[in-house]
Amino acid sequence: MPTSYEQFLKNKYREKHPAPGIPVVLSVRSRDRRDFIEKG
Repeated sequence: MPTSYEQFLKNKYREKHPAPGIPVVLSVRSRDRRDFIEKG
């Protein structure tokens, strides 16, 4: 994930949930291949 998008998400979270002094940490994982297979 681009750093700029990660910062954008953190800033949006802080706008909705202000908590001064508490860091926002994102945990990002890749999608599973099965997420891309269309189920019939």
